[in-house]
Parts: sequence; C-alpha cells; structure tokens
Amino acid sequence: MFKKVAKRISLILFPIVITFASVILYDKYLDRKINELYNPNLARTYGVDEMNKGVKLLDLCAGKDDLIMLGSSELDSQVLTSPRNMFPNTQLNCSVDLVGRAYVQDLANAVRLGALGDSFSGKKIVLIISLQWFLGDDINVNGFKAHFSELQFYKFMNNKKISFQDKAYVCQRINKLLKNDSAFERPYLYASLYKNDNFLSKLVFLGFKPYYYLREKFLELKDKHQALKAVKRFSDQSTSPAVEIDWDKEEIEAQKMAEEECTNNSFNVYNEYYDTYLKDRMDVLKDSVSSDLDLCKSPEFEDYKLMLKTFKESNVKPYIVFMSTNGLYYDYIGLNQSKRLAFYDKLGSMAKEYGFDYLDLREKEYEPYFYRDVMHLGWKGWLYVNKKITEYYS
Repeated sequence: MFKKVAKRISLILFPIVITFASVILYDKYLDRKINELYNPNLARTYGVDEMNKGVKLLDLCAGKDDLIMLGSSELDSQVLTSPRNMFPNTQLNCSVDLVGRAYVQDLANAVRLGALGDSFSGKKIVLIISLQWFLGDDINVNGFKAHFSELQFYKFMNNKKISFQDKAYVCQRINKLLKNDSAFERPYLYASLYKNDNFLSKLVFLGFKPYYYLREKFLELKDKHQALKAVKRFSDQSTSPAVEIDWDKEEIEAQKMAEEECTNNSFNVYNEYYDTYLKDRMDVLKDSVSSDLDLCKSPEFEDYKLMLKTFKESNVKPYIVFMSTNGLYYDYIGLNQSKRLAFYDKLGSMAKEYGFDYLDLREKEYEPYFYRDVMHLGWKGWLYVNKKITEYYS
C-alpha cells in the first residue's frame, strides 16, 4: 500500500521537479547569453520594446553605469546633435540608453522607475519633462495602453520602498485607464482589488496573491526570452569609441545645418514640417488652445508628483530637464509666455521640494533652431542639453 502511494506521489512530483529545474536552467542560460551578446547599440536605439516594457535590459544597462534617459517622442530625434551621436564622449565616457516612446508620460515613468528602483539608485538618470503632457484633461488612453508594461506594474507594486498611498494612487489610475479592455484584465483586476480598502477585497486579493506571484515570474522569464532575441539583433553591429567634442565648433555646425533646413517660415521649424503640418492648418491650430487654459491646474501634475515621490522613495536622484517649447508658435496659438513661465516655476518648485536638480530651458523659447518643430529639441537644442548633461555628470 505504502509503495503504491509513494509511486503515485513520485509520478506527480517528478514532472514538477523536472519542470522547475528546466525553468531555472533556462533562466540562467538566458542571463548568461544576454550578458555575453549585449551590444550598447541596442539601448541607444529609439523604440525598442524590450527596453521600454521590460526590466532585464534596463537592469543590465544600469549595472554598466550607463547614462539612462527617460523621455518620450523627443528621443526619436534625427538631428546629428541627438544623444545617440554625442555619447559616449571623452568628457563623459558612458553609453546612453534611450528609454521612452511617444505618449509616455509621468505615470509610465513612475511605474518604470518603481520597478527598477534598486537598479537605478546612484546611477546617472536624466528625466525629460514635456510641456505638451500638461495640455489635455488626461493622458492619451490608447497611447498609455500601447506602452503599458504588466511586468513593470507588478514590480512597482512589490517595491517595499514605495508607500501604500502611492501604490493605491497608481492602482486608481490603472483602474481608470485599462477599464473594459480584455487585453489588460489581469492588471485591471489586481488594481481593482488593491485600491478597494475593504475586508472582502483584501481577502480576495490575498487569495489571488499566489497566482500573481507566478504570473510575475512567468513575465520575468518571458522578458528575458524577448531580451535575448533583441540582443541577437544587435550583437554583430560595430560600436563607436568615445567622441571628442568641441562644443563651440559643434554649435557653429548646428547653426549651419539648421539654416539649410529652415527656409520657408518664420517659426524656425524645418521646411517639411511646416509644409505638411503647419502651413494649411494655422487658423485651426490658433483656435485649438482655450483662452482660459491654465497649465498649472493640469491633472498631469498629480502624476508628476507621484513620479517625484517614487524617485525619492526609491533613493534615485535624477537630473530633470524641463523642456520649454517653440515660443513663437505658442504665442501665435494663444498660450502666452506668462502662462508658460508660471508653469515652469511650478515644475521647478516641486522638483526643489524633493531635492532634485534640474535644467530649465525657459530662456531658449525664442532662440532660433533650438527647437526643430514646435515642441521637439532641434540642432542647437540637443547640443545644449547634451553639453549640460555632460557637465553635470562629469
């Protein structure tokens, strides 16, 4: 009888043990191959999903003491003075990692930061804040969904350094933004149970904890699997040595490049952008901003505050870049300078409150060719920002 029971138990346990052993071995294999094949060209390439939604590659880059830039669409710059061409340099000899895509704003960056808090602590972190994030009533829902990381969300929620209040706030936001979308039913349920501070919700959440633990471990393994695929795509590319930069000479060259590309408009934007986006829409754009718009009352400031708190709680000290904007254009459409200056003041005062250093670009709003279009840094803009980052960290 005993032998029969033991045999049945062994038949059940043996496949489980084999499965767990195989998973552990595969996990170690993935770590080894990723470290072996990693090429910094991967991280300096804009829009790599495995960098934006995962944790493995971000953790690897932080371990190499890279310069990690958290931003949005401005990271997709095609000008020659963009960060991918300015780092590493002989004054700051570290590779640059471009983390972010269009529609990534404070909430997504806060979740990402909370997920990687231990890895980012003490590292070179540049955080770019855009004025355009604060223009609407809320973030673009479809844009948020496109770049939402379930894995980073669970990692954020399991970060013991982050307060219950901040986790509850994130769950409230997730609950709103992912509502009625079957593709996100797992994180939506998690957020719904966590934010409801009642006995029944807590009891159900406790019952689901083992499931979400296994779900997170599965996503970690999947992330490494995808990361290895990404690493292989870049493994054969050649890497460039640190560049020697003469900042004054580069500024003269930037001015020349800009003058060649901006010849058909008074907004100092490049010709193609003016012809395809601005030229025939100026009257419509002029009416797109309400006269009573107050940037300082934007709900985005709540997400901005969350992000600052997450940095503080995770013991990560970023260098924050407050992107200004093309002053000529925003004056034209009705968002006057006094409103913009008040907005920059509020961004700065909140950053100071948490003890963070920042670069304020308000004085560059009217400098020709600082911006390439109406919002994204251009030839002279990226050169200036890269120089300031280099000076700050070196």
